[in-house]
Parts: sequence; structure tokens; C-alpha cells
Amino acid sequence: MANKITLAMLALVALAIIASAAAYSYLPEKIVSHWGIDGQPDSTMDKATALVLIPAIAIFIFVLYLIIPKIDPMKGNIKKFEMQYGLLFGLLLFFMLYVNVLTIVWNLGYKVNFSLAIIPAVAVLFFGMGLLLKNSKRNWFVGIRTPWTMSSDSVWEKTHIFASKTFTIGAAMLLLSAFIPSQAMTLMFAAIIVAELSPVVYSYIEFSKEKKSKKA
Repeated sequence: MANKITLAMLALVALAIIASAAAYSYLPEKIVSHWGIDGQPDSTMDKATALVLIPAIAIFIFVLYLIIPKIDPMKGNIKKFEMQYGLLFGLLLFFMLYVNVLTIVWNLGYKVNFSLAIIPAVAVLFFGMGLLLKNSKRNWFVGIRTPWTMSSDSVWEKTHIFASKTFTIGAAMLLLSAFIPSQAMTLMFAAIIVAELSPVVYSYIEFSKEKKSKKA
């Protein structure tokens, strides 16, 4: 299964490179590279740089996927959730490919609302991360890494079960923001707080409980 996931990830990286290479001659020298929360373009970039950037990030993500299990001091724990680990990185690569294709399509003249197109993808990313991190084991690179989760397998497990719920809520809030443009920024910040910051607080609470129980 791990080999199949690795091959699929390589295919995603290759597709990002192929998409950029295929589009190069059809695009103007300057292309839009960033859009505001309202979906309107607010930044441009030289097309060579822009078309190389996302494939380069995808390659970097793939290299991280390969080297983390070799350099993590708790590499044995990564082995315990090897499939979820691979799927998590695959999800990140799929998201990068989606952004790359969406950027190319927009600059080819198909002026979709970038925010409306990207928000559901981010929501899927949040949802998938929540599902996959739930099964993660303590390590130094992937997951909710706080002083408290890194100090206890029990706190790590409880925090990530909790995080799977907060990431799901965050995904729902992101989807909602696509239908309420006037509140999109507020909902997006709230989604980040709910999904990413609340598990940090939760990990401290659980660690404190565990510490008190050991003293009792």
C-alpha cells in the first residue's frame, strides 16, 4: 500500500510539472499569481517563476515525505500510521496540483471566481487532515506538536481525536464562508482558530489533568 501511495504522489508531482510546461507558451509574460478574499486578482508574477513555484513546492513536499521517516527520532511511531502518513502528504500534493491548474485556467482566460473555487478545496484539505491525523502517533513532524502532546502518548492521542472534530468543524465553516462572502474573512479566521488553536489549548488541559492524576 505504501508503494502505491508513493507512486500516486509521484504522479501528482509529475502532473503539476506537466501542467505548467504545457501552459507556458499559451500564457502572457506576466500572469496573476494571487487573489484577494473577494476573488479579485491583487498580485502578478513573471510566468516562468509562477509556473515553476507550485511544482517546486510539490517536489519539496514529496522530498519531506521521503526523509521525515528517516530523520524523525520517533521513526518507529510513523511506521505505525504509515498509510495515513502517506495519504496526508498525498492530500497536500493534490491540493497543490489543484491550485496550479486553477491558476493556469484563470490566466488562460477562464475567469472563475478564485475564492469560490479555492475555498471548497481548502475545506476538503481540512476535513481530510482531521480524518488522517486522528490515527497519527507521536512524532516530531506531523500532527499537533505541543510540549504537552510530545510529553505523553495519551495526551497526543486524546488531542488528535479532539482535533479530528475541530478540523471537521473548521471545514464546515470554510464551506459556509463561500456562501456568505460578506463574512468570509471572519469565518476563515474563525475556522483556523477552531481547527488549529483549540487543540493546542486542549492538549494543555489534558496534560494538566494527567499530571494531577499521577500526583494523586
